[in-house]
Amino acid sequence: MTFSLNNKAPYILSCALLSSAVLLSTGCSKEGNDSATEQSETASESLLEQTTSAAVSAVDSAKNAVEETATKATEVATDAKEAIDETATKVADIATETKEAVNDTVTKVADVATETTDKVANAVSNAKEAVVEKTEVVESPAPEQVTTAAVDGAKVFASCAGCHGSKAEGGVGPNLNAQTVADLMDKLNRYKAGEQIGPMSGMMTPVAKDLSDAEIKAVSEYVVTLK
Repeated sequence: MTFSLNNKAPYILSCALLSSAVLLSTGCSKEGNDSATEQSETASESLLEQTTSAAVSAVDSAKNAVEETATKATEVATDAKEAIDETATKVADIATETKEAVNDTVTKVADVATETTDKVANAVSNAKEAVVEKTEVVESPAPEQVTTAAVDGAKVFASCAGCHGSKAEGGVGPNLNAQTVADLMDKLNRYKAGEQIGPMSGMMTPVAKDLSDAEIKAVSEYVVTLK
């Protein structure tokens, strides 16, 4: 069969157009698939980056929180230590001040005690000297002949006034003018014998030993007249 070129031209043109359309369609389809793949990869990369960024941010936040907590804990511990040290220092200062105050008080008490002892010793010494100076030296009569007429009770008491007061009202020593003659004589005789009858024995014994029986009686009778 024989065809003319003029009759084949439309057919060839149609085939060419169809081939071009198929190629174009295939190319577009491939380009579309490539584009979709690229978009998917881009989306995956973006999601990965976002996830990684969020994780890093969370880790940084946790790290900052831990560091902040550790810093605050260190500050609290430091403040507590300083408070304890300050309290310990104050307690030590108070203890030192208390010890110094106690030592000072003990020293003052010791000074007062020494001063009082010296005064008492001086009073006893003065009393003894006064007795020696003011007591008239007379021949001692027999015991049955002893009377108060030969002894001045006021002179004997002059050496006692320094401790017992000018009216025997009491001072360093106790009140005497409220006691009876018998009580006074009994005590003086017991002191003279060296008997310990009270806290004043140490002072009274040396004085009483120098008194005669007549002087003890005379001074006892004189003292009760003083009011």
